[in-house]
Amino acid sequence: MLLIWNLYARAYDIINKNIPYLKLLQDVVEELGLEPGQKILDAGCGTGNLASRILENSSMLNIVCVDISPAMLEKAKKKFKRNDNIEFQLLDIDNGLNFSENYFDRIVLVNSLYPLKYPKKVIRDLYRILKSNGRLVIADPHSKAKLSKIFSAQRKELGMLKFIVSFLTNFPFLLLILAINLLFLRRGMNYFSKSELQNILLSCDFKNIKFKFTYANQDLLVSAEK
Repeated sequence: MLLIWNLYARAYDIINKNIPYLKLLQDVVEELGLEPGQKILDAGCGTGNLASRILENSSMLNIVCVDISPAMLEKAKKKFKRNDNIEFQLLDIDNGLNFSENYFDRIVLVNSLYPLKYPKKVIRDLYRILKSNGRLVIADPHSKAKLSKIFSAQRKELGMLKFIVSFLTNFPFLLLILAINLLFLRRGMNYFSKSELQNILLSCDFKNIKFKFTYANQDLLVSAEK
């Protein structure tokens, strides 16, 4: 899968032109309930899109971004060349999180739970490194999510003509993203229902679990507290 993520990095930032995705990022930031001085873990940070949005809202934060893909991290680092409030680590969170207990005020995973081999184990480890009363926020495709719904929402936002022009202009990147999703990311992945994800969080001792929908209603947006 590492090869797939490195390939995905070549086209991934085209997603920043997708209005439902931008709304997803803003929904996540609002759900985090950030305060100055907090330490945040962005687990599965990709190319740093969420971290960029977080720091747009407040520069008085410290963010640790981890990802399994060197190519993703390389693109992320280029977005933050002069920022001392953010650090990057190459890390496969399936193999454990090398942070001490009660370390982070907030932990966030955006579209990075579903490909994990051991999601329950990872969530339990996230609980360990989260501070008391800290918050975990997850945005992840639910079990009935469809890519077509996201494209449809984008079309409604842009209008048909602008949608077609945008699609044709960015066709090579979109084709790569579609191919990766259809051939590799729709099989053998953990697309949880609301009840399944709630049960996992409860079994890991999280409380005050709340659910919303985001990303054209194709992602579950979940917040839970330690």
